[in-house]
Amino acid sequence: MANEVYVSSSGDLLQTEVLAQELEMLLHTRPHLRGLCKFQGDTRGTNSDTIKVRQVDDDDIAESVAEGADVSGNTAITDSSYTLVPSRRVIKREMSDLLSGVSDLGLHNPVGLAQYNFGAVMRAFDAIVTALFPSFTGSQGTSGAALTWTDVLLAKQTLRERENGPDLVWVGHSEQWSDIENDIVGLAGPQQYIEGIQGLSLDAKGPNFVGAVGRMEFYTSNQVTQSGGDHRGALFAKNSAIAYAEGSPNPVAMGQRIFSPGGVVYSVFDINGDRANSLLWTNYFVAAGIAQAAMGITMLSVDD
Repeated sequence: MANEVYVSSSGDLLQTEVLAQELEMLLHTRPHLRGLCKFQGDTRGTNSDTIKVRQVDDDDIAESVAEGADVSGNTAITDSSYTLVPSRRVIKREMSDLLSGVSDLGLHNPVGLAQYNFGAVMRAFDAIVTALFPSFTGSQGTSGAALTWTDVLLAKQTLRERENGPDLVWVGHSEQWSDIENDIVGLAGPQQYIEGIQGLSLDAKGPNFVGAVGRMEFYTSNQVTQSGGDHRGALFAKNSAIAYAEGSPNPVAMGQRIFSPGGVVYSVFDINGDRANSLLWTNYFVAAGIAQAAMGITMLSVDD
């Protein structure tokens, strides 16, 4: 076995200050990207492992027809669909029964550790979402160059021209946000006096949400993908561009199963009597996908 939690290897975890900082971080990072995506259902009780979402293009315009005249022709309905197939995200822990008796910090008892694992599976969900960003239609920014505020405005204008909105969300790597913040500090002319612009460089509500301008919200995530020396964040329509589906298990089961609030993320416990260890698995069945690629734009910049 490997990665077991023992007293001999847990000096840092037994430091109150270190643990308090970790728990504070987890408290503020639950689960921000999940809240920016559109929920499309749960597979439980559907007799299928797949959720298929139908789409209809609703931008048809009725024509003007004079009295006694015929309609020019039939207008076909433009439709499509996408599918979501939830799969497992899991983290396993093994901890010493001796350590659970020594530590009074809560992390080393089964319920406390299950709560701690919740942050781990939600970060896995964030990784699923950010991996979709390169699949949006078009990109803004320059490979090998820093991201600028102008890049953000151009991406916003493109999405508006595609009739997306009104609420848009920018999600990028923290280094991409640093690029934008540096560019904001150097703004000259009327833009520097806009209240929202000033707020972006001054206000923060936790480590993920960094501010808002008009109907655009800004978040950072270090789960944002890196490829070819560049970060790939995105600007997209909130609760529209990306969809997700979950697969929650039946609440009636053999053995010890503890659900998180909402009954989707859950933990299972077991014991290793030979080693006097407790084992825990925390599971989350989820899938995310692009609902409409034209509802987002990839934000491209150099990986510093």
